[in-house]
Amino acid sequence: DIFPGNVRLYVHNDALAALASGTMGKLHGCVLIAGTGTIAYGFTEDGRDARAAGAGPILGDWGSGYGIAAQALTAVIRAYDGRGPDTMLTSNILSTLELSSPDELIGYMIYKLTNL
Repeated sequence: DIFPGNVRLYVHNDALAALASGTMGKLHGCVLIAGTGTIAYGFTEDGRDARAAGAGPILGDWGSGYGIAAQALTAVIRAYDGRGPDTMLTSNILSTLELSSPDELIGYMIYKLTNL
């Protein structure tokens, strides 16, 4: 309702905006984003598209900031409960978060995830 009738509205993945910003608005080429999430997205000059990844943290954002952090936190907990090898990530993560034990990390993460 807020747009005039002659305005065309498109809803797309944010990778399209990243591609447009890097191609001066010409929507052909490829963009690779590796940040909080990951995606590779591209368009050919005739409008065909392809993508890889970009499925989000639940379905697998491997190589993303979220994915790397999740693997690090999992390694700490696995080391703590004996399912994995000791890791220097434990002291680094606990120090950064100002926690004294992996037990506190569990509560910390539950609190953070429920208070987003």
